[in-house]
Amino acid sequence: MTTQYEPTEEDVNIIAHQLKRRQITKPVKILRRCRWGYPMVSLAGCAHRKSYHDPNTTVEQQQKSSKFHKEAREQKIQRQKQEEEEIKDERPIKKQKLDQSGNYKGIKGDEEAPESNKPKKKRQSFIPVPGTMVWLTCPKVRLAIDKVEENGALNVLRQIYDKEPKELYDSHDAYANFLRKEMNDDQLFVQWKSANQVLDKSKIEEIPYQRYGNAGQRIQHSLKCLHAHVADFLGGCYEDKTAQRGWELANHLNEEGKVEDIEDLCEQKLPPITEAYLSTLDCSEGCAKCDAYSKSSLYSKKSKKKKK
Repeated sequence: MTTQYEPTEEDVNIIAHQLKRRQITKPVKILRRCRWGYPMVSLAGCAHRKSYHDPNTTVEQQQKSSKFHKEAREQKIQRQKQEEEEIKDERPIKKQKLDQSGNYKGIKGDEEAPESNKPKKKRQSFIPVPGTMVWLTCPKVRLAIDKVEENGALNVLRQIYDKEPKELYDSHDAYANFLRKEMNDDQLFVQWKSANQVLDKSKIEEIPYQRYGNAGQRIQHSLKCLHAHVADFLGGCYEDKTAQRGWELANHLNEEGKVEDIEDLCEQKLPPITEAYLSTLDCSEGCAKCDAYSKSSLYSKKSKKKKK
């Protein structure tokens, strides 16, 4: 049974237009929708997730990420073949042969090198996990956070966290717990946590953090992007108080796109989180922003109905 968290083809099409991209990897799930049913926050997917567990994954299976990347790989393979043919025409290939002392030496000719008795190591496929896993896709909310950052909110919060960084550290820890739960895959979480330096999920409790927060920064006391924090907050990580402060500032934007008394707002007590509080920036009349950014069949059908 399809639930609101399972992304459909229409969702993928809408998110691609919201992010202004030709193609995107299908999200694992939609973490939040607006009141009109359009995607607001999504959990990013990693291509070829089976390749983490199956070392015998074929090249053909690995090339099914997208048509665009597949064509790029094929062009690269063709270029490599052409370069190898040019080298063969210029000089004979050196082959290896064992001498009496057991050492290899290079020779020219048609003699084949003996096959080694050593077992060949099976190469395990490796697909890197991106630093940002939770994406804010709603154009209206993204624009609001843009204006908040233009008002200097990042610098104000950085100055506060330089003196008292506990709230920021707690936000990073809350996001890590939230992401591990949503991923439901220790292998992927280990790669995210270690910045793709560790592939052994059995060492999940031993790895020191190399990524902090949804922005994936390497420094714990760093505040990189409010968009990333607000994304995980709307997606369900309500313990991220840094994100809630960004959400509060977005709700205090005036008609000119300015935030008055920004220093006081960044230090005041945060209100309780309710569904109404999380829906304050939803479009009140239709989805004008999504309609402007998207050209999916869903919108074209709606516009045709309106014209009739």
